[in-house]
Amino acid sequence: MGYEKVKRGELRMQDICLACESISECIPDSHPFFHAGLCMDCRDDLRETIFSFDNSGIHEEAFLTEKPQSCVMHLPVPPVPVGNRHALRVLSLFDGIATGLFVLNKLGLDVEVYYASEVDEGAMAAAHMNFGDSIVDVGDVKDLIGPKLEDLGRIDLLIGGSPCTELSLVNPARKGLYDPTGTGILFFDFYRILQELLKRRNSEGHVEEQFLFWLFENVACMPKETIATISRFLGGEPAMLDARSFSPMRRPRLFWGNIPGLHSGADDIAAEQHSLQEKLLPHLKRKAIVKKIRTVTTNRNSLTQGKRGGAAVDMDGSPDTLWTTELEPVFGFPRHYTDTGNLSNQQRQKLLGRAWSVPVVEHIFRPLTKYFKSKEG
Repeated sequence: MGYEKVKRGELRMQDICLACESISECIPDSHPFFHAGLCMDCRDDLRETIFSFDNSGIHEEAFLTEKPQSCVMHLPVPPVPVGNRHALRVLSLFDGIATGLFVLNKLGLDVEVYYASEVDEGAMAAAHMNFGDSIVDVGDVKDLIGPKLEDLGRIDLLIGGSPCTELSLVNPARKGLYDPTGTGILFFDFYRILQELLKRRNSEGHVEEQFLFWLFENVACMPKETIATISRFLGGEPAMLDARSFSPMRRPRLFWGNIPGLHSGADDIAAEQHSLQEKLLPHLKRKAIVKKIRTVTTNRNSLTQGKRGGAAVDMDGSPDTLWTTELEPVFGFPRHYTDTGNLSNQQRQKLLGRAWSVPVVEHIFRPLTKYFKSKEG
């Protein structure tokens, strides 16, 4: 059997499937806490419990198998003791307006360094206005190669969502993943950097880099062939989370990654009700016509709501669209988060249209508080 060969030193633990002990087609390093693997069939079967959290947010099991009594790696993975936790070192690709850093700060995590790869000047201005020197710019993702990537040192969390314009079904002229003249191909830069960081983690000279959490996001309305391709490269199917479970906006997005609890869903959160009215500016006779708005994109027309493209807000008897200072809290940001320089309302909407929903990412990142140092120590 596979385990016996591991004990005799004939195979490495990561060369066999933990669940069924098969040797062929094993996916190594399926878990961030130890070097181990699962075959594709077992990985799909165990996806809902591979990183299981109870209602209190405590990590229950690393791997649950059909025959746990015979599985030598059926180990509990408790939270890292507080005294052993270290501050997070983050690399954010396609960083946008630094939603990742905003959420990590909101969760009270101690971020030692936050490297951001972004090329949009408006997004960078908004990010630095809110976080100043807490963000270290590393330039274009395409230039993060060789020594420049190596010089970043240990990375604990890799996050990013490459541009979706060329991947979305909404765009009839989309160029897809492979066209070098489009932005869809930038997905492969995320994949390339992920592989480099994993390789570094597994090398003898970087023993301290045992853990690497990662998260990749993109739009849900992609051709199924595109989703399948991304899943093939990233080694697993995505979780689909919709911001409507956390906020007054519908925003379904796909998330690939290895953060514990990613595939556990959001049932507890979904039970909470979130209305648009609570996000509107008070005392101005503004009343929400709808409870939840449709997905807001970079397109100005996405602010119109309803089957006939009506308004989302009634202001003293007249129809109106959401103001930017109302759209920001819909996404989970404080008012004026994108109010920098001479950016117009349309430019600010575009920044938000490319951003992640804060409460969704907060839900995904919350388990990290069990493994990394908080600002309070």
